[in-house]
Amino acid sequence: MYAGEYKDLLRDGLGSFVFPGGYFHYSGQWRRGKMHGQGEFKLGDGTTYEGEFRDGEIEGVGLKRWPDGSSYNGHFHQGELHGEGVFLSASGERYEGHWENNQRCGHGRLRYPTGDLYSGDFAAHLPNGFGKIFYAGTGHAYEGEWLAGARCGIGVLHDANGNCLYEGHWSDDRRHGDGVGVLLVKNIDAEHSNELRYEGRWKSDEPEAQTTNICVKIISNHNESRPATASGNKETIPDSGLSDLPTQLVVTDKRLPTLAAVCTNQHTISGDAVRVLGENGRRFRLRIFEGTIPVHAPGEVINIAAGLAWQFAVSGPKSDDSSQPSESELVPPKLVSTEAQELTESPTEIRLDTVIAEASAGLAVFHDVSLPAATLIGDYYLLCESMTSDSLAPVLIPLSVK
Repeated sequence: MYAGEYKDLLRDGLGSFVFPGGYFHYSGQWRRGKMHGQGEFKLGDGTTYEGEFRDGEIEGVGLKRWPDGSSYNGHFHQGELHGEGVFLSASGERYEGHWENNQRCGHGRLRYPTGDLYSGDFAAHLPNGFGKIFYAGTGHAYEGEWLAGARCGIGVLHDANGNCLYEGHWSDDRRHGDGVGVLLVKNIDAEHSNELRYEGRWKSDEPEAQTTNICVKIISNHNESRPATASGNKETIPDSGLSDLPTQLVVTDKRLPTLAAVCTNQHTISGDAVRVLGENGRRFRLRIFEGTIPVHAPGEVINIAAGLAWQFAVSGPKSDDSSQPSESELVPPKLVSTEAQELTESPTEIRLDTVIAEASAGLAVFHDVSLPAATLIGDYYLLCESMTSDSLAPVLIPLSVK
């Protein structure tokens, strides 16, 4: 039913029309029998549109509201969201940018209900192409390539202070492919975490080659004289410059040879330990105890499985199985550290100056380590441990002072 102006027997001018069935209602301008100009269109479910019409279609700039409280203010084409516009959802999501056929497409800014803010390219309603996102919960920010709503391609992730957490390839919203990134690892001497940097291949958000074991080597023909510190270990030493430890280290001048703690990964096809060249920043500590290596060896976190996996630098495998320590002999001992707790037979630690080295390219160098002048002739053992993780078994090395 129509109520309004006519021209040449056609609806023309201002008028209202209730469509058959009563579900649709239009009130506004008409031209030659069609909705044309400014008008208001209402649906029976409460949806409304106020804006421009052309030749009977919603066309131009207008405001559409839905019953749930969502709204769109912007351009329309043949009744669909198309062109520049702002959409506010009932959940608090806000998008401002380009639309095509009722979908976000082109460039725009999307603020999620969580407070996360994305600015960049869209396709098929999702981030796609190049874009930036700020994560409100962490303060982290990502800038790079996207595919179907996920980080995919090359991109950079920064923390709230602008420090780079990862730069490289992504796939399905995860670090995947070649890249340089930060790994947070618990510090055994503190409640906070330490950062390791890994450069190389990543898979499903993790480095393809992670450190699973520590190996201690002697650096061959290494004549540099620098103290062992937590920094300054940036030299690149090839595997060919490393030698295996002897059955027992023997020192006569109370100076240790130049030792290297090597980060290795044993999860290889061949089963051989491979140096993790991509890892940087792991901190190692060297300590010395009196006596021979005990069955109940000191450590930070020890269980039977870890005890069996420890790399005791002894004289090779024993042929007599009965000589291997039994399960009962491998009962986890108490912690022995700078704040040592008492053991039944607590080993005596020889106090060295702080001997800490930081790994670069999977290797940390202990330069010019001297034993205290009061060290007596006798048997000792060295303990090399990762300070950056309590999940790696330490290495114990027999030492004889002559």
